[in-house]
Amino acid sequence: MTDNGTLNSLWSQAIVAGFVAAGVKRAVISPGSRSTPLALALLGQSGLICDVTVDERSAAFFALGIAKASHRPVLLLATSGTAPANWMPAVMEANLSRVPLILISADRPPELQGCGANQTVDQVNLFGVQVRASHALGAPHEGFDPAYLHRLAARVCEQAIWPHPGPVHINQPFREPLIPQGNLLASDVPAEIYIRQPLLSPTPGDIQEVCRVIAGRPGVIVCGELPESPDFPFAISALAAQLVCPILAEPLSNLRFGPHDLSHVAVRYNAWLSDSASQARVRPAWVLRFGAFPVTRNLQNYVASATVQIVVQPWPRWSDPAQRVTHMLRSDPTAFCKALIAACLSLARLAGNVLLSKLKRAHNLLKKLSTLPPSSIICQKTMLYLSAIRWLFANSIPIQAVGTRRCIFTEIVAPAA
Repeated sequence: MTDNGTLNSLWSQAIVAGFVAAGVKRAVISPGSRSTPLALALLGQSGLICDVTVDERSAAFFALGIAKASHRPVLLLATSGTAPANWMPAVMEANLSRVPLILISADRPPELQGCGANQTVDQVNLFGVQVRASHALGAPHEGFDPAYLHRLAARVCEQAIWPHPGPVHINQPFREPLIPQGNLLASDVPAEIYIRQPLLSPTPGDIQEVCRVIAGRPGVIVCGELPESPDFPFAISALAAQLVCPILAEPLSNLRFGPHDLSHVAVRYNAWLSDSASQARVRPAWVLRFGAFPVTRNLQNYVASATVQIVVQPWPRWSDPAQRVTHMLRSDPTAFCKALIAACLSLARLAGNVLLSKLKRAHNLLKKLSTLPPSSIICQKTMLYLSAIRWLFANSIPIQAVGTRRCIFTEIVAPAA
């Protein structure tokens, strides 16, 4: 009969190998006794970068940042008891920001549940609706099939990235002794498990309907926070040129700077949106929105003023806090832009879109009249001399302040919650 320590070791190595085979590259570990088998498996797995952070709350946000920057699932490990509960703020943020996280909480076995054992709480479904899926595994047992754990890990990775990226929870109990008395045994490493997100393309009927409601009418494209895509900036710029309309790009869209065509990208819209009379003069008949709902209050109100509200999103979450959406389309943003461009070639160009010309005039006027306060000048000079690839801003006022200053960033990220 195999002892519990050996079973724990082989089981943990199998599930960790499955995650690596499915494409996981990073793990963040908060040390603890009950999670020792998994921690040793993670640290001993080639091809996996592990970081150790003692505080679970800090570890969770650190993992969140890695996942948000890399756009890949990051594995997070903690011991039993209240330790994984400290993940909750970061888990909520990952849920709202659509960031893939794999949460593994070690646990006491069933016979120690509900009897007053130390460091034991009910961890099953600990995160409720904040996770895409929750898996309560049994304790390692004699005769288990490593292939099952390999495929379970692959399935968890898929749940973390598609159809709606976000956190997935695994609760893993272990019996004592936690590790083998002798040398740790090595388990088989599976071949790579190929997992990719499908590309959601709009139907011909979707494109025909959009053409019908926007043809010959002035409108705007609004871009909020978006998943990183090397092709989308070029596609959205080409679409704006075809429709002869402006792009109101929020800072988190990361469309304000880059190698794509910026001639239709409006940056200083906050200045004239703060004036109701100016808003009335450039009111759109339609809004085509990509990404998250705008952060800026003035832009939120401006978007809500259009009678036709078209939202294009690849994930299955309703995004309409203003209760104004008339068309909700599930599609990859780049694929949608390309399809709409092709369809619009047969339409008359929307010449005379007064919105674009007025926005450009307002932008040029602000450039001439703007006298920046000393704090803004210091901010701009500082940003120019610093060379970070990504910038992290707090939510609410800080990220809104970025929208009022023309500073150059390679990439901007901020929390959603």
